Amino acid sequence: MNFFNFQKNIFLGIGIMTGTSCDAIDISLIEIHDIAEPVINLISFQSYKFSALYSEKINEIIAKESKVKEISQLNYYLSQVFAEYIEQFIKDTGIAKSKIDFISVHGQTLWHNPKAEMFLDKYVSSSFQSLNLSALAKLTGLPVVGDFRSGDIALKGQGAPLVPIFDYYLFRNPDAPIIALNLGGIANLTYLPKNADLSDVIAFDCGPANTLIDFYANKFFGQNFDTNGLNARNGKLDNKLLQILLSDEYFELEPPKSTGREKFNYQFIDNALQKLNYKVNELDLMRTLTELTAKSIEISIRKFAEPQSRVIVSGGGSKNLFLMERLKHNLFDSEFVGIEKYGITSQSKESVAFAFLGWLFLNEKNGNIPNATGASHSTILGVLAI
Repeated sequence: MNFFNFQKNIFLGIGIMTGTSCDAIDISLIEIHDIAEPVINLISFQSYKFSALYSEKINEIIAKESKVKEISQLNYYLSQVFAEYIEQFIKDTGIAKSKIDFISVHGQTLWHNPKAEMFLDKYVSSSFQSLNLSALAKLTGLPVVGDFRSGDIALKGQGAPLVPIFDYYLFRNPDAPIIALNLGGIANLTYLPKNADLSDVIAFDCGPANTLIDFYANKFFGQNFDTNGLNARNGKLDNKLLQILLSDEYFELEPPKSTGREKFNYQFIDNALQKLNYKVNELDLMRTLTELTAKSIEISIRKFAEPQSRVIVSGGGSKNLFLMERLKHNLFDSEFVGIEKYGITSQSKESVAFAFLGWLFLNEKNGNIPNATGASHSTILGVLAI
């Protein structure tokens, strides 16, 4: 790699994340100082709403089998859309583009199948994030790092979760066990025992966080999300439905494990509803879906982590007041702390984490944690487009 001055110890990078909610693009500008260990400073963050046209198309592609043409067109379409948002972000931030060292991007996940299954004559697992890195590099005039999952999957890992390496550097504590809990479309956690080293880290996807709540808030009430959990608060918990949902085998799997909307989608809920001999009203379904998120997280922490930990919460779900009430009720023995105490906003965490993954790649540092992904060994993650 001779494109960068690796002797410098301060990097400026842009991190980009679009989550399973498919409603916005989150962009962070971070500064990373590297002396003994990396020090990460969030300089600026913006979230830009996607058009309804885009969100509907992504949901449609995920929900049905799509043509190769459609997938190919989407790759290049996203490169154009991302480039436009990056230019807008640079303008809004007021920083000279020449000062930015790199862009690091996850892409839009359309498919994630971490469990190997027979394809032709081989067992294959796969994950697909839509975006053309080369096109984005040419359109922005900046180096782009992406495709972070593939290397881990090649080493028999799940390609997820990828954020734990960031959690490890930012949150580990010599005096207290830490749980970094992110409530995006999917709920995921990183458990860092007291004075943890990398081999101690446990991380995995718990199950749905906002993806099902958001889908039905839109379907029933025309809302992008259940503001403050108000709809759920006005409903009644359907315990029978909750138990059917929680009986899914995913919640019993041992880590490493990862999931997405290919698993937790409207079909997952419809299948459960068909097992009932009565109809669940809209508010009661919202209440039950919110409890599904809270309960599956509680189960995950009690089975695989330590509930008497400091729980650092991030992601859009942290703004759902009712969901947070239910989490604190279920995990009464945990100490809940907002991520803002660590200099990062709740919504910016994943875009900051992906900027950090880009920095790791450019500095030839390993980006995965085999304990978390199941890979045979740690490795540098990502590819570079210039």
